[in-house]
Amino acid sequence: MRYEELTIEGRNAVLEAFRSGKTIDKLFVLDDCQDGPVRTIVREAKKYDTIINYVAKERLDQMSETGKHQGVIAYAAAYEYAEVEDMLKLAEEKGRQEEFALYETVEELSKKAGYSQRHFLRIFKETYHMTPTEYINAIRIEYACSRLRETEESVTDIAYECGFRNMSYFYRVFKEKMSMTPQKYRKSI
Repeated sequence: MRYEELTIEGRNAVLEAFRSGKTIDKLFVLDDCQDGPVRTIVREAKKYDTIINYVAKERLDQMSETGKHQGVIAYAAAYEYAEVEDMLKLAEEKGRQEEFALYETVEELSKKAGYSQRHFLRIFKETYHMTPTEYINAIRIEYACSRLRETEESVTDIAYECGFRNMSYFYRVFKEKMSMTPQKYRKSI
């Protein structure tokens, strides 16, 4: 399932979208078109790591909503979305990082941020030096530790409450992060 996209057609419109800072997810360019304006658009697209697809005129005609694509069509997010950094900062400020950890997949996170999965993963890893899964698991384990310290709930209930649906995976991630099992952690407090 794709998030809603805005179609931008025509050389000037696409170039202005890039220059205005609009996030362009995909660029479709007429095969073998090498004139100056198109080269400028392709250069801008490469600068922002936009996916570039070279396609036949027939394909552009099919994609076009106006019929005036001038050999260039771009897909951009239709709305302004939150930046990954803003999402994390807000969750941390509100002391609700565990809510961020409830997202089950990178697909959900990338949709929330308004990026393609590939672009989201790249930005996240560049910013936090870990994958979103590693980050989410770190938050989940931190929350599990607080539940183990503060409650008498079973380890299974805590694991499920923290978003783990597979107990062996929970134990493996917990042991990687804490160098002990959840039971040993609870006894060591």
